[in-house]
Amino acid sequence: MSIHTKIIALIGLLTISFLGHSGTPQLNTFYAKVDIFLKSYSSFGDVDYERLQKNLDNEKDIIKLIATTKLDEASIQEKKAFYINSYNVLVILELAKRYPVASAIKVVGFFDQVKYKVAGEMLTLNDIEFSKLVEKYNDNRLYFVLACGAKGCPKLPAKAYKPNLLEEQIESVLKQTFNRIDYIKVNNNDKKVLISKVFQWYKKDFDTEVSTTLQFINEYRKEPIPEDYKIAYYEYDWNLNIPNNNQEENVAAIKEEKKKEEEKVEVETEEVEEKMEEIENETLEEEEKEEVEIVEEEEVEELEKVEELEKVEEE
Repeated sequence: MSIHTKIIALIGLLTISFLGHSGTPQLNTFYAKVDIFLKSYSSFGDVDYERLQKNLDNEKDIIKLIATTKLDEASIQEKKAFYINSYNVLVILELAKRYPVASAIKVVGFFDQVKYKVAGEMLTLNDIEFSKLVEKYNDNRLYFVLACGAKGCPKLPAKAYKPNLLEEQIESVLKQTFNRIDYIKVNNNDKKVLISKVFQWYKKDFDTEVSTTLQFINEYRKEPIPEDYKIAYYEYDWNLNIPNNNQEENVAAIKEEKKKEEEKVEVETEEVEEKMEEIENETLEEEEKEEVEIVEEEEVEELEKVEELEKVEEE
């Protein structure tokens, strides 16, 4: 564990020791609800969005707690745990509402535009991730405990993050994640390591004056990666983190939704074309009517002239 990480952990533990870790009744209720929620719908990092979608009405209490929980007297660890859990629950609920969907990034503004009421504030998911967590506490470990609803994300534990266990839980997730061969892909023959694009997106948070990306990763690995190994980044897997037995159903459902959308567009296009044709016909009728009226006016004028001439000749 680096000096920076140790300091963060120590501050958290001291805060808990000083303030106690019972939390407010509202916060304790929230953690308990999140615990039940995740145990009900999450398993081995995957989420059963289809089943959750059928039970969304039963989750109104947890949404209300996210919206109304007061953090005025909360400790640092309580705030961290609250925002981590809120982020993860909101991602899962939003994806369940929109299921079937290929991934979160297929939803316009999923992370940076859609706003939720969180502890009395209207926040996007990005607001929570950066303003309330990573940047606020200068803690790059938090990138790996936030669920993004994707296969490429570290596996979501089927339990809530709790203030008195938070440091232990965060460290545990990083140890499990960085020792997975499908997350940190080491090639000893080529002296190369493939790592998640998370490290590229937030490179400035991992390559710092006091540590490098590899040093950060090695803090949690059983077998450290040599510092001279070349780093490369593999593509992030944004596919929805659903159980394998739901994959084919989700793909089929997405195709069906796409087909319906295409049919809808086709119908709307036909309606527009029919309307345009109707307008063109009406325009033509109007033009023909105007031409007839002009001809009639000209004939009347000509007739009047003839009558006038005849009258003059008679005189």
